[in-house]
Amino acid sequence: MGTVEENKAIVRSFFDEVWNNGNFDFMDTLYTEDFQLNALWQNTSLGGSGTAAKEEAKATIGRWLDGFPDMHVTVEEQIGEGDYVASRHVAVGTQSKDFMGIPNTGKRGAVSGITINRIQGKQVAETWTCWDAAGMMMQLGIIPTPPRKGPPEDTDAAWAAHAQLPDGHASAEESKAVVKRFYQELWTEGRLEVADELFAPNFIGHAPGNGLTRGPEGVKELVGGWRAGVPDMVLEIHAQYAEGSRCVTRFTGRGTHQGFWLGVPATGKEVSLSGIAVTRVIDGQVVSDWGEFDVMGLLQQLGVVKRPGGPPPAANGK
Repeated sequence: MGTVEENKAIVRSFFDEVWNNGNFDFMDTLYTEDFQLNALWQNTSLGGSGTAAKEEAKATIGRWLDGFPDMHVTVEEQIGEGDYVASRHVAVGTQSKDFMGIPNTGKRGAVSGITINRIQGKQVAETWTCWDAAGMMMQLGIIPTPPRKGPPEDTDAAWAAHAQLPDGHASAEESKAVVKRFYQELWTEGRLEVADELFAPNFIGHAPGNGLTRGPEGVKELVGGWRAGVPDMVLEIHAQYAEGSRCVTRFTGRGTHQGFWLGVPATGKEVSLSGIAVTRVIDGQVVSDWGEFDVMGLLQQLGVVKRPGGPPPAANGK
């Protein structure tokens, strides 16, 4: 078992060697023989174990690099606990060829994501990954961009400023406990007033397609809007990993589309989404949250968009 910092370096080597250098042979030595792959977005069949998972991962990354030859991935943040490392990353590139049935647009775009890796020895034994595929499709003009309230946000500058905040009093277990509370009490129970207690006045949150959320009032508006569309929403936490003030949570949300939501009138359909979030807790309050979840899968379940290159799959809830 390596140290947390050694494990982080192993994960960074994957992004550098495979994504940035196109060295796919590196994956043969990086992954264990029984490597498990879990893609948390529903517009893909990517997943499985062993050699098949490795080859499918190679093929999928290859399709992205073929369509975006100049794509470069930057690891923005890493959190480690035990054998687990979570990495928040951003890939930027220009679509120069047809991609997954999408004609060449010549447009430059960025796709953010969060990946959790389980390290075994000096290899990766299991991966959970979620990328904002819908965000890239919006930038390419393939699907419409939802209206955003307020002026354009400089997300990078806002996050850089928050990164300078001192940790104050924070421990891994305390961070996990606060995050569990807001998933249960706000998202599942709909108790919006709890935001005043759990979120700092200077809170900044990022969610796919939503821009930045600021302060407790912004949290109430965000959660209230989602619960207006899916009033029986339940969020289930599958795993948490924390390092000091930063907590990573892997979750699934489920419910019934009963109201106007994501620009779509009520359909009565049962929907699910999977995702990963990185949350920072200082002195018992959430100061930042960066979430990645399957907006593309949600839009497909609602019948708004089709799967690139094919029909939308059925909701799998994984």
